[in-house]
This record gives sequence, C-alpha cells and structure tokens, in this order.
Amino acid sequence: MDEILVTEPDAMIVHDHSLAKSSRYNLEFGMNDLKNWVVLAGGFVREPEHGNWDELTSLPGPRRLLEALFSELAGVDVSPHKSDGQDVAAADEGVAVRHFTCGTDAVGYRQTETVVLESTSFPISVAVQTFGLPGLEVVWDFNLTYQGQFGHSGFEHRHLLARFENVGAKAQFQQIWLKTFGSIPEFAAGASGDSGADR
Repeated sequence: MDEILVTEPDAMIVHDHSLAKSSRYNLEFGMNDLKNWVVLAGGFVREPEHGNWDELTSLPGPRRLLEALFSELAGVDVSPHKSDGQDVAAADEGVAVRHFTCGTDAVGYRQTETVVLESTSFPISVAVQTFGLPGLEVVWDFNLTYQGQFGHSGFEHRHLLARFENVGAKAQFQQIWLKTFGSIPEFAAGASGDSGADR
C-alpha cells in the first residue's frame, strides 16, 4: 500500500506512510515526534451492522481490546474511569468535549469524547491514548455511532497509531488483537520509514 488517505477534515492524513505533524494528536496528547509511530494498515476491526442488536452486543469493540491489553500486559483493570472534566468553551461551538482517565495514575489510558449537541444522530468522536504499558503505546481514534433505541452503541474505526519498543512488544499486541478481533493487525511505517520495531 503506497498511500493511505483519511478524508475526514479533522482526521490525521497519512500520505506515503508519513504521519502528518499537524494532526489532532499533537494538540491533544503532546506527541511531538511521530517518526517512530506506525499506523494500522490491515486487520481492521469488523464493525457491527447498523441496528443489528446481536452484532452490537456480540462483536468485540475498542473497550474489549483495551481491557485485554491492560489486563494481560500490566495486570491493571481499566474498566473503572474517572472524569477529568469537560471543556466549557466547546459548548459555544455546539459540541461537548469530555475527558476521562481509565486505570491508575501510572498505567491506563486517557479518553477524549467529542459530542455534537445539535442531535444525537451524530457519532461521538473518541480519541484514546494509552500510557504505562510495557514496551508499547497506542493511540486510537474511532466513532461511537448512534443506533436508534440502542443509543451510541455501535462503533466505526477511524485510525490507530502504535509505537513498539521492540519486536516482542509488537508480537504481544498482535496476539491480543488476534484473540480479540480474529484478525492479525498489519502496520505501515511512520515518517522515518521505521516502524519502531522490526516488521
């Protein structure tokens, strides 16, 4: 794959496997050096069919992967979360931006949700960044989609970035992803052409 182009206006654009430094991740998470990050390029998550209750309740989503990553790699339960507040100024722009931390102060993930106040039919945009996992870090951007009477219970993958300190950390991530979603994740190199671990 020579080019990955994400067309959402606020999304990261990846061109020739280079991660754009102007991405929202630099602003939200302070990721100053994207050259050692890789982008998910294959093995995507199967998204539930709209309104299909069986799929909405049975297909694994992002939360299941995050719970498995932290449980298996760090022995930490990330199901409880605490609110870090809401951006009041964002309400003037017609959105509510909520911040959460899941896990402990040392190991867990930060989650930012952007909700359009005009209508519940718009998806909730979610950005997640892990911290404290041994040997790896993940940033995942996805939407929670509105499913009528089921609320925002569906999801759609937007893009995922990862940084691995070594081949072993990458293999662990791939095994947990495979166990959770039934597919092997494939990555495209970041701006330096280096995946941060051997492919």
